[in-house]
Amino acid sequence: MMQYKVQLELQETYQKRSFRNKCIIASAQGLTMLTVPLKAGKHQQRAIKEVEISYAEDWRRQHLRTIHTCYRSAPYYAHYIDSWEKLLKQEFHYLVDLNLAALRLLCSQLGIPAAFEPTTIYAEEVELDLRDRINPRTYTGFPQSPYQQVFALEQAFAPNLSALDLLFCTGPEARTHLSGLDAYL
Repeated sequence: MMQYKVQLELQETYQKRSFRNKCIIASAQGLTMLTVPLKAGKHQQRAIKEVEISYAEDWRRQHLRTIHTCYRSAPYYAHYIDSWEKLLKQEFHYLVDLNLAALRLLCSQLGIPAAFEPTTIYAEEVELDLRDRINPRTYTGFPQSPYQQVFALEQAFAPNLSALDLLFCTGPEARTHLSGLDAYL
């Protein structure tokens, strides 16, 4: 987003088992997946912009508790957590609205202009297509320079975690770590 005009795909069909409603963070027990539960019918070839979030369980409270447990000792946690708590306490009807709000907040905290636009039609071919580049089924990660993580004494560096890990652990330096990802594209 720092170098390219970015379009966010909102016309695609929702893909189950994707990162569209998941992220991975580091915990004392290893890697932990945070998943936003979706309402029934999510697998019925719905457009991503029509996929609804389920609030049958209090997943927001659980996610915040997990984030607090995992990152409260991170150097920059106190600088950023209030904004993330505020975001997660909101009740978004659609998954895409939560994802867009999280992306805008992340860009703001990283000092990256949120220069992206949602698509209005689905294009089969685009110049630089990253729609399925990061997929849990085929995910091998991308080159990343190590940084000091919360559980560094107990565990080896865990690459390719949620941007929250990078943000809470490196603060203003997070943007520098992201600048090396150009080769991955």
